[in-house]
Amino acid sequence: MESTYKRSHYHPIPCPPVPSHFPTDEVCTLLGFGFHQATNEFKVIRFISTSNYTYSAEEFQSHVCVYTLGTTSWRTLEPLSYNLSNDSFALVNGALHWLAARPGSKCWNILVSFDLEQEVFREIPLPKDLDSEYTKTYWYLMTVGELDGFLCLFCTLPEEDIQIWVMKEHGVSNSWSNQYKIRQPNVQCSTFHLEPLGVASSGDIILREDTRRLIVYRPKTNSVKSLKKCGFQFYYVYAYIGSLVSPRLINGANCITDSEES
Repeated sequence: MESTYKRSHYHPIPCPPVPSHFPTDEVCTLLGFGFHQATNEFKVIRFISTSNYTYSAEEFQSHVCVYTLGTTSWRTLEPLSYNLSNDSFALVNGALHWLAARPGSKCWNILVSFDLEQEVFREIPLPKDLDSEYTKTYWYLMTVGELDGFLCLFCTLPEEDIQIWVMKEHGVSNSWSNQYKIRQPNVQCSTFHLEPLGVASSGDIILREDTRRLIVYRPKTNSVKSLKKCGFQFYYVYAYIGSLVSPRLINGANCITDSEES
């Protein structure tokens, strides 16, 4: 009987040192990973910043570096004057996106994107309605994601509708659309864990409920259905898109298989 087991591969990447002048206590570290189709490059970005709880806005520091798979070293970029959220990020239109806040702010009040080809950061304003309603409230949840190829925001306030905002034209602030509203009574789980994952061919939206369960939201009937509970925990879930470009080929001999490690 032919075995269906397939060896897994992974690529060790050297960890870049933190500059000696950078404080080492209460430091926030964030990593991002993405593939750019135009350049056929996989890139990893690392962002380190001082903590809001320990340092004032005037003392804020950051260190940003990027690594291209297949090379041998990291490159240091210009410091970024934002705190970035490590709860979620999205790869849309060849750029990574995070919720961000200026040092000293308690709430996420802007989006920051990193262009994987040009290696530059850009600001993307939040929807105007959100900017006035959500960013002035501390007790809310907002995550960034990708929905059917578009940049999206998933916003929750206690005892209010769960809103999914979609940016119809990437980078154009007035193209934000409050496309979906999920009424709280129709969602029996804790809404502070809901996260959009993708859109099915039927138009239904797949959501992550918590670390063990996925649910389906049906916009036509404004109803929610739970999928089968998984037998394992998952803290991060992403939609899978097949590709003919293999990181193994780009990284060449640096690839390691699980059998080699054992």
